[in-house]
Amino acid sequence: MIIESIELHNFMCYSGENRFDFTEGMNVIIGDNNHGKSKLYDAFYWAMFDQCFDTGLKKWMPTRHFGTEIISDKAIYEADSGMVRAVVRVTFKNVDRDQAYIIERRLTAVKKENGTAADKESEETVLFKEFDFMQGKEVTNPAEIDRIKRNILPDNIR
Repeated sequence: MIIESIELHNFMCYSGENRFDFTEGMNVIIGDNNHGKSKLYDAFYWAMFDQCFDTGLKKWMPTRHFGTEIISDKAIYEADSGMVRAVVRVTFKNVDRDQAYIIERRLTAVKKENGTAADKESEETVLFKEFDFMQGKEVTNPAEIDRIKRNILPDNIR
C-alpha cells in the first residue's frame, strides 16, 4: 500500500485546509527548520495510532496528553466562541487491488471566553473503498481496523 494523500485541517502548525498528494516511488519532503516537516509525520502517526511525539519527553504520547496543542493556535485564536476541530485524513491506496483505505482522526475543542478545552479522546473513522465497484463502507470492527493498520504499517517498521 502507498500513501496517496494526507489532508490536515487545523492540525498543530497547519492552520486551515492543507493537502499533500503523493505518487508511487520516492516522495521527498523538504523545507526550512520549523516549517512543519515533523508535524506532517505527527499527523500521519496521530491518524494511525492516536499519538504524537512529545519532543520534551522524547516519546510518543496519546491525544489526551496534548489536549488543545493538537489544534492549530491560529484556528483557536481566529475562532469565535464555540467548536474548533483538528482533522487528519490519510488515504492509502492498494494499487494491486484497486482499493483504498481512508483513516480519519478528529479532535474537537470548545472555545469560551475563559479559555479552550479539548475533548479527552479523539474520534476515528476508517473507510474502505473498492474502485471497480465504486462503493465504499465504514469499517467499525476494532479487530479489522487493527488488521488494516498492520497491513499499512507493520509492527516491525512502526
